[in-house]
Amino acid sequence: MRQLPFSIHNQDELVAAITTVQRAQVELGTCTGMLVTLYAVPDEAALLQQVQQELARQFPQAVLTGAMTRNQIMNGHILGTGVLAAFTLFSQSQVALYAYALNDLAVEEAGAASSVGAQLADKTDQTVYASEAAGKELLEQVQHTPNVQAIELIGTGSKLALQPFFRWMGRCSAAVQVFGGVADNGDLSEGCLLAGAARITHGVVAVVFSGAALHISVSSSFGWRPLGQQMTVTATADPFTVTEIDHKPAAHIYHANLGIKEGEAFHLDALTFPIFLKRHGLTLARHPFTSERDGSLTFGADIYTGEQIQLAYGDPQAILDRADELMLRMAEFHPQCIFGVSCVARSLLMQGETEKELAMSTFAPSHGFYAYGEFMRHGSEIVVANMTLVMVGMREGEPTAEPLQLPPRISHVDKRTEDMRHLVTFIQTTIAELEEAKNRYRELARTDMLTHLYNRGATEHRLRQMLQEGEQWQEPLALIMMDIDDFKGINDAFGHDAGDRALQGVAGVLKACTRQGIDVPGRMGGDEFFVVLCNTGRTRAADIAERIRAGVGELEALPSGQHFTTSIGVAFARTGDTPNSLLKRADNALYAAKRSQGKDNVSLEP
Repeated sequence: MRQLPFSIHNQDELVAAITTVQRAQVELGTCTGMLVTLYAVPDEAALLQQVQQELARQFPQAVLTGAMTRNQIMNGHILGTGVLAAFTLFSQSQVALYAYALNDLAVEEAGAASSVGAQLADKTDQTVYASEAAGKELLEQVQHTPNVQAIELIGTGSKLALQPFFRWMGRCSAAVQVFGGVADNGDLSEGCLLAGAARITHGVVAVVFSGAALHISVSSSFGWRPLGQQMTVTATADPFTVTEIDHKPAAHIYHANLGIKEGEAFHLDALTFPIFLKRHGLTLARHPFTSERDGSLTFGADIYTGEQIQLAYGDPQAILDRADELMLRMAEFHPQCIFGVSCVARSLLMQGETEKELAMSTFAPSHGFYAYGEFMRHGSEIVVANMTLVMVGMREGEPTAEPLQLPPRISHVDKRTEDMRHLVTFIQTTIAELEEAKNRYRELARTDMLTHLYNRGATEHRLRQMLQEGEQWQEPLALIMMDIDDFKGINDAFGHDAGDRALQGVAGVLKACTRQGIDVPGRMGGDEFFVVLCNTGRTRAADIAERIRAGVGELEALPSGQHFTTSIGVAFARTGDTPNSLLKRADNALYAAKRSQGKDNVSLEP
């Protein structure tokens, strides 16, 4: 397996590249597959078309793909001119191309149709696919291809709806790696994908790598740190437009917290502070491109109503440290070639230090591009990330025994980033203390101060939830209502201190007789208590009520030497019950207990 990347600026360099590749084919001997990947910036559109057509003619059996992109990556360096042409030659593995135009935008022919590999089939005609149909068809192709090891996906187009496509692709074997990203000409309006001699302005191409001898390692690096309190996305216009966060205009989190306002510089100002979220166990970021006058934020990747988010802080030191760790993992894999996808936002934030994170390509040929969304697989989910560096190492056969020579590790600490890190740590510590205080106040708001049981409001809220859960799972639920017999007489005869001790004693009995974290004992007020019993039928509820009655009778005696007692009513949830209807029947049962014997009694509703 060999990878030969070239930076082509003119016809002479193109001819020289073709000659070098043809020589390499002869040296390799058996060539079971060839992948030609082209990346160019928009200013090189004419040169890209010339190179695309010539390489499709010179290597008709090769799989040719690529895209227009903001910047190219070649052997650890960023290219801003010319066409990056990377030739990957396989000696034991195969490569196939599938291309799909999506969302009613047709395929634009770049020249005469030519073969781009047997698996391209008829995708170079005017066929347009829905995202779901494309994913289903590609899944079928992958499932019928032996020893598939990885799929590279490159998409392009404004607000590309790839989630249905990803849902189907997530069904392929868990051993199949998925990587790639969204390429664009720089303004997110219209892109250009290459598929043989054809071009697609809105869609996706898939390169399928297969072969028993092919080994692939996919690693990613992030580096942003969460900043501030958690918030909730409360309204979206579409998967790429957030209108409300915590029921306020979405842009408020940038305007109020960071002083970043709408305007041409918004996306640059927001680079250091993207949206941070967790999905499917992965840490993801979302970089807002624009802040609209209506207060909405637009993103290049999907974000949904109900998701928990935070602001994040781009720490250059942490970003480069994580990239160094990625380099070490890649070195241990011993790749013969490297494919890379990095987020445009990383290069905009890191500026002159951007190439530091690409140092891994010093020990293997590499090529890649800067994306507006990076594709990664996590279990059965394929997700779109932002602000992420993804590196993919490939080799055929087992690694060589020769140790790889890594470049010396560079310290990324400087005074500016270290001071900023200390400031962020201070902010996070302060926020954590405020969050802890807020949780304490929240607990106080729902707790009865004397007995430390839930108060009436909190218990009724939990009762409403448990009624819904009980109906959903068809589980029984019981409600106990009780009070202390002749409680007014205790206060009148022995004072309120004795009454308070009696209430605290009853609370202790309720805690001892119920399951912590499952049942919900609470105080209604005065001497009245109630307990919500989860997944509890008639027999168990009667037993618990009797144990509570007996436990109260054994509490510390009053100053007179007498013991006080309790009366208890029990009701059972029915279909369609509300907290009020169930409480009313429990109260009727309690009244029946008092009426039948006067005190120290348990009554169950019929």
